[in-house]
Amino acid sequence: MDNLISMFSGHFKNFLSGSDISKTFSYWAAQYDINIPYSDYPFKNFTSKQTAIQDNLLSFEEEQQFIIIKRLCEERLKEHSNDQKTKEILKLLIQKFGNEYQDDDDSIDRDVINETQTWLLPYPDARYEYMKALEAYEMKEYNRNTLDSMRLSLELLVKQIIGNNKSLENQNLQKDLLPLLKKKESLKK
Repeated sequence: MDNLISMFSGHFKNFLSGSDISKTFSYWAAQYDINIPYSDYPFKNFTSKQTAIQDNLLSFEEEQQFIIIKRLCEERLKEHSNDQKTKEILKLLIQKFGNEYQDDDDSIDRDVINETQTWLLPYPDARYEYMKALEAYEMKEYNRNTLDSMRLSLELLVKQIIGNNKSLENQNLQKDLLPLLKKKESLKK
């Protein structure tokens, strides 16, 4: 997490004022009932904004750091959707820690996601599209491509299971897929 904190503080110093830094981190400190070193502005000993952000973040536990960085990146992207550096920080944060920590604002079940990823291991094409859709969703990119990737993931999975090359719309699921699923269920018993 230290490298992400460094990237985050190095980028966010460019547009957060000293006052913004003290207010923002004082809010989070109150939420988690902890003390932070830079709750007042101007900062003592002429501390830089980057150091204030970094030291304040290091006062929190790792899971709290995850939530704070995630929320601040999401807020930034609402106003500045083309901020590539913030997108990169958010993407790295989710890739490295998204399975370990969950933000209460997340509406997705991490256990279901992890289980699905495991189920899709034997189906790399379907898994690739699933991961692409999931990444876009986690980056708050709610557009047609996100939904298309999820649908394509399902289509590729069905094609490989059934063993044909028909599109999802042209599959006869009742005739082709249900017998396979029933056969697998009877093998389990």
